[in-house]
Amino acid sequence: LKQLDSITQLDGEPHKPCYEEKSETNKKDLLLKNAPQVIGIAGMPKSGKDVVVDYIVANYRKVGRTVFSDYVISEVNTYLKENNFQHIITADNKSETIYRELLQDWGIGRFEERNTYWSDKIKEGVATMKKSSSFDIILITGVRLPSDFDMIEEIGGDMWRVQRPGNTYSVEHEIEDGCAERQVACIIEN
Repeated sequence: LKQLDSITQLDGEPHKPCYEEKSETNKKDLLLKNAPQVIGIAGMPKSGKDVVVDYIVANYRKVGRTVFSDYVISEVNTYLKENNFQHIITADNKSETIYRELLQDWGIGRFEERNTYWSDKIKEGVATMKKSSSFDIILITGVRLPSDFDMIEEIGGDMWRVQRPGNTYSVEHEIEDGCAERQVACIIEN
């Protein structure tokens, strides 16, 4: 991913440029000019969502990130510690089947208690980030549920989808493609 002009709308037309170069010599001066303040990032597992977000955060000024799974991991780890389990979930082990399934089931359980449980947590986090004035743009990753999409639209954000041509990942859990058919403002081919 070299620049964000690979973004296309669903109708196949090129999306309006999402950046303006302020300085030819300093790529850190790139600013996402036409982007909304909040952008939700969705996509199938292994599509490169984190690669795209890492690129944007590293190459554009005043871009912050918040992640749905961080809230789930934090809550699960609190439970594990309070109940004297020997292991906690980390960035290194969260993809292991046993931990991934625990996170998915915990996330769905909270969703079934209240379908806005996780989106409310993210909304609070975004509000705190906005108040800090440290960020012009906030990227939200881990968007999977219809309530997540709804919350992002409710707070004035756009949804972007990352797609990787040839990605043959087989969905292992219902939550992994819960919004695959949902309309988005931009598609990034990664």
